[in-house]
Amino acid sequence: MYLSTGMGGIFGCIFGGLMTQNHHPKWCFFWYSFMGLIVSLAACFLTPLSEDDRIASDEAEDSDISTSLEQYNAEQRRQMVSRGQSQASVNQREIPLRTGFCYRLKKNCQAIGRAIKMREIFCIIIFFVLRGILNPTFEEFSYFFLLSTIGISKFMFAILTLVGQICHVIGALLYKAFCRSVDTRWMIFWAMFVNVFSTFSNYFFAKRWNKNCNINDIVFLFFTDVVFNTI
Repeated sequence: MYLSTGMGGIFGCIFGGLMTQNHHPKWCFFWYSFMGLIVSLAACFLTPLSEDDRIASDEAEDSDISTSLEQYNAEQRRQMVSRGQSQASVNQREIPLRTGFCYRLKKNCQAIGRAIKMREIFCIIIFFVLRGILNPTFEEFSYFFLLSTIGISKFMFAILTLVGQICHVIGALLYKAFCRSVDTRWMIFWAMFVNVFSTFSNYFFAKRWNKNCNINDIVFLFFTDVVFNTI
């Protein structure tokens, strides 16, 4: 997934850089909306088979039967017996599957509710809420800072983003090769640890301390993007 995201970002950066540098920004929004329309139209052709997690070669197992479906069938049979039908005829009778938007929405909400009660899930939710509160982003500010204060072109900004996307792909390949067996909590820990240095480098650059160290702006941006985006 991350590899596909990185590859899409590579082509998007090149296209976006050329469009913003040579054409009116309205055309960027036009093509962005047009691609979103294509994705929406493609989603309209999805079939119910796309929701099936079972592989064609897998054999059915008793554990694959939904617990909610078993409860529904048992409740329907009890109601039939209470209305005077014999137990033998009820057991032989096939209960129609219950479907529909409202029924599926109810079951999905119940499943989400049960999942939130799990320690693994609500701890992750708390982590991302705290991360969103305590770790602000300055992407919009960085864009105008680089263009207005540093004076780089829109195409150069796209190239910097392109380098980040290439490093994104490299990082995904390195993770697949060496880090798949590492516990998730340690991956998050090291990601936060590296993010501290990345944030400090942004502060270092915003204060223009790189000029005091005789480090060129473009050189500093490229090297920090390569290191921290790969990690």
